[in-house]
Amino acid sequence: EMLRSLVGSEMCIRDSAWIMPEYFKENKSFSLEVFLKQTGYFLKNIYIRFSSDEHECIQIIILLSKFCPYVVELAVSSNHSLIDISALFNTYRNLISFDCGFISEVSLAAMCTNCPKLETLYINPVIPNGSPSLKMVSQCSGLRVLNMVRFVCQTHTEGLVHIAQHCPLLEDIQLCFITEDVLLAMAQGCPRMVSCSVETCDLCSAETLLVLAQHWRQLRHLYLCCLLYTSDAADE
Repeated sequence: EMLRSLVGSEMCIRDSAWIMPEYFKENKSFSLEVFLKQTGYFLKNIYIRFSSDEHECIQIIILLSKFCPYVVELAVSSNHSLIDISALFNTYRNLISFDCGFISEVSLAAMCTNCPKLETLYINPVIPNGSPSLKMVSQCSGLRVLNMVRFVCQTHTEGLVHIAQHCPLLEDIQLCFITEDVLLAMAQGCPRMVSCSVETCDLCSAETLLVLAQHWRQLRHLYLCCLLYTSDAADE
């Protein structure tokens, strides 16, 4: 009876589920494990909100990996930014969409290695300045959407340029604190771009804007928050 009420509610609709562990704490007679045993096989889209209890998070990851083998869209919200969710990527090798507020360097490596079919990525990597880890995202060569709007990209120019050179299908990017070199690399390496939003960019020349216009013929939305400067050549 409890399962039928859940399936008929906003918590589980067809092949999608919004999993809030605190709900199951309040309902002692119906555990998360029982819920996933009954519905997990059919779930393809999961949104889960982890608590700040790392041990509890790990237990939930084990349950998801065990009972939900066919997930292709996963969204994770957590108060614990550096929790290791690598085990999920070992299971969800057909993942096409992943949304995570923050992701550790270890989890990022597991995601890029095990999920080459990813097309949509909303992440804010927690990695050291200058770390080459961001380059691993280029293993997802079919990537179409990349959103890292809360990630300070300025110290990871090399990684973003590498992504631009190896992910030619990118058509929607949202980035923050990037250099002009990244914009140029995206223009030359991602000709299918439809939407580009950059919260903060280094000085952007008129020549760079011309390059964007020449390469991004399908562009419909462009937002650049940056300083514009012109050279004599551009003025002419």
